[in-house]
Amino acid sequence: MVYNIDISRWGGFFNVPISVAQNFLKLASEQQLKVLLYILSQGSPVVDCDNVSLAVGVTSEEVEEAVLFWQSVGVISIEGKERTKAAPPVSTAAVVTTEAKVPAEAPKPKKIKLTYNPSDIAKLAQSNEDIKNILQQAQTSLCKTITNSDQIMLLNLYEYYGFPAATIIMLCDYCKSTGNVSPAYIEKVAKSWYDEGIIDPKDADAKVKYLMEYHSFENEIKRRLGLNAATTTKQGKYFDSWNKRGFTPELIEYAGELSIDGTDKHIVSLEYMESILSSWEANSIATLDDAKNHLSESKQASKKKTSNTSSATQDAASRYDDDVDKYLKKHGLL
Repeated sequence: MVYNIDISRWGGFFNVPISVAQNFLKLASEQQLKVLLYILSQGSPVVDCDNVSLAVGVTSEEVEEAVLFWQSVGVISIEGKERTKAAPPVSTAAVVTTEAKVPAEAPKPKKIKLTYNPSDIAKLAQSNEDIKNILQQAQTSLCKTITNSDQIMLLNLYEYYGFPAATIIMLCDYCKSTGNVSPAYIEKVAKSWYDEGIIDPKDADAKVKYLMEYHSFENEIKRRLGLNAATTTKQGKYFDSWNKRGFTPELIEYAGELSIDGTDKHIVSLEYMESILSSWEANSIATLDDAKNHLSESKQASKKKTSNTSSATQDAASRYDDDVDKYLKKHGLL
């Protein structure tokens, strides 16, 4: 279909950077596009946040987030002063004081997580190349429009936890691969890395490679064992341990089959599987064939032991009968 556009009805024109149409129509949100178009249409270097909010129909906070987004990707620049806020009223309520207790030793200062308003973030992005790159690359890594909450989380990873920019981007890439890019989840993963001492990009790269390999291993084990629900914390600990100890999926599946027979149920017992795998580990059994041969030898040894026990019992009974016969003949009773 061919469309004829009557440009005589437009009444006027304004410029829109070509990069917006080529790179950000999918990434930018509806509010961010509205704010940008309105700002560009004004033809003025000075734009008031409240006026934009009324004209576009979004909140002032959303206007500030949108402006910060376009600034972080290099479409616009921000110059200006943050609005001053009235100081909170001083309470006239009575104040109860207690005697201060002086600790024996002064506590060590603690790091405090920071919060930032859009103006703060804009200034940091302008003055710190690492922060600017983090905000820009996170947008691509997470495949979404980053909000003020996302930006605060990213800045805390950089300034509070002390992660280098490269590590933060790896973290974002990994979280995207899991399908969860919420600020809370990203920070949860970041904290676990921090607690493990994973800060350097090389350590982060090794961690990501292990996690990707582990997730593949976990999915394969769950498929073989018929576990379809989300992995529980307890299951995850077993899977992680088995992976680190080098058990193959085939060997784990066989242990699962034996655990069903052992418990006389139709569900696998991870506790019983652990005891089986630990026994194989102690006997240097590393392959499925080794495990089957070991089981076969164990059954044969058990049968032989049972057979020997039965023969010994029969011999003892026979000797007893002979002794009884001798006694009866000696006394003329037979």
